[in-house]
Amino acid sequence: MNPQLENYDLSISNLTRAIMLLPANVRERYLELLLSFVESKGLTLTKERILREFQEHSMDYVREVNPNRFFQAPKSEGMWVDTSINYVVKQQEPFHNLFFAVFLGQLDLLSVDDFLDYHFKAYYKSNIILFEKYLRLTVRQYQPDIISFVHSITVKEWIDEQLVQSEKDSVKLKVKRTSKDNLTELNQEQTALLFHYMRNSGFILDDVVLNDSELSEAIAMLTGYSAKMMRVALGGDQLKKIMSRKNLDHLHNYVLRLLQKIKDALSNSRSHKPEIH
Repeated sequence: MNPQLENYDLSISNLTRAIMLLPANVRERYLELLLSFVESKGLTLTKERILREFQEHSMDYVREVNPNRFFQAPKSEGMWVDTSINYVVKQQEPFHNLFFAVFLGQLDLLSVDDFLDYHFKAYYKSNIILFEKYLRLTVRQYQPDIISFVHSITVKEWIDEQLVQSEKDSVKLKVKRTSKDNLTELNQEQTALLFHYMRNSGFILDDVVLNDSELSEAIAMLTGYSAKMMRVALGGDQLKKIMSRKNLDHLHNYVLRLLQKIKDALSNSRSHKPEIH
């Protein structure tokens, strides 16, 4: 299936085409889910209305000349679903993730990048951190029944390309930073340790809410250090390696100096009111 770029929305018509490409043993199940979804939205039609529209007397004939378009509603007796409607399944609606996986899984490989590009820009505002997490979880949940191994590889390659591009588009300083350039108090390893302890102590959001990739991007924006290198440094094995006595001593002394500045400010605030400029 290779729809045009503007048709990569999860519309009922697109999803029907995708479902009809599924193996026969699972097709009926997902088609019924889609029909039930449309029915729940109150988008069913009476037979009389359909026949009047086509100026015909036989529903069988209408279905014959319009294959895979009209289906009986699963629960509403006498009602029909027209799958040519352009209703788009929204992200917060039931079965959205399943329908996304079905659509993705039935695309030919050459169309996967365009599909992902469309949803990335239209629904995730080009936020690769959010979209990457969604894609990885979606592939994990629906592979291999709906999303094939080769599709999952293609998705991973797309994610990797976006992460590289995101790295290139990240904040660029006038002076390119190195791990020990002394432009800030802490070098790259010590900076990673500082944010590690800040996260573990509850000073910033924990890793359930703010994962390593997201935290690394934030650190890169604040310090200029490479987000990619920060992701590596925050990883379990690498984090243990950089917890050297030298790094911990330097970080400890830095925090003590910071505490002293806060104590001095506190002492000054008690002795006189701060000047307002």
